[in-house]
Amino acid sequence: MGSEITRQVRFDLQLSATGDRLEAAWIGPSPRDAPTLVFLHEGLGCVALWRDFPARLADITGCGALVYSRLGYGGSAPCPLPRRPDFMHHEGGDLKARLFPYHGENTHCAFWGWNDVWLHPDFRQWQIGALLPSIHVPVLAIQGETDPYGSLGQLDVIQAKTGDGLTVEVIADCGHAPHLEKPDTVLAAISAFMKHRINSID
Repeated sequence: MGSEITRQVRFDLQLSATGDRLEAAWIGPSPRDAPTLVFLHEGLGCVALWRDFPARLADITGCGALVYSRLGYGGSAPCPLPRRPDFMHHEGGDLKARLFPYHGENTHCAFWGWNDVWLHPDFRQWQIGALLPSIHVPVLAIQGETDPYGSLGQLDVIQAKTGDGLTVEVIADCGHAPHLEKPDTVLAAISAFMKHRINSID
């Protein structure tokens, strides 16, 4: 694997179902030459907020990386509001100022789409546990030990419903964003996971 950060190529994806445009970036080798890592951003994320993490991981693993912003985020096309509570499954004053450099004209859509879903009464009942048994590929679940928004009990549910293909990494002294707070630890965990899985395919 290389020692230099891999170059990023930006482009737009067209969603075939709707024709909407998504901001995307490709890093590293093509799918013909290596496995592809797909980066799904968090609730208020986008391509730019991943920073150099996808490029570092592509460089370490030798894999290609597809990074994209969901509809209504980053440089993607805007989306209609309000969103449904499960919108992330199917696709905070000064917070607006902090989000604007990353989302631009989509700042309003990104924030209110996220905020309104979290506060919607239906969101209390929404969960994906019933879908976990249908996952038949290896899973690496990473969580910060002191994540204020998630419980380690979530990892127990994932373990119970996905079975033997699960690897769990709990990152000590880490909160909600392990890839930003402890990038070297997370890169090492993902790299080891990927090498093991790639070697088992060969």
